Amino acid sequence: MRALQRRQSRFGRQNRRRTRMPIVQINMLEGRSVAQKRRMIGAVTEALVDSLGVAAESVRILIQELPAEHFAVAGVSAGERPLGTRRANGNGASASEPPQAN
Repeated sequence: MRALQRRQSRFGRQNRRRTRMPIVQINMLEGRSVAQKRRMIGAVTEALVDSLGVAAESVRILIQELPAEHFAVAGVSAGERPLGTRRANGNGASASEPPQAN
């Protein structure tokens, strides 16, 4: 009986630790620099530490970079759109309309 209680007790502690380890998966179009990704990783980690109250060491971030042909909006792949229109909205995703010339 004691051994069973000990196992349940250990499991309970381990289970609580697991719930405090946020794992974030970020999907984005490929093409950003290592420096940009490192800044993003730092900013996301800081946001989770501030908002969830977890230790930075517990934050896990997974980045998946998608080729432009593997992402589409309204039936058109990002690879089919000119680069200028993909970055027009500032986040690398396709904009709904190309920017207007001045």
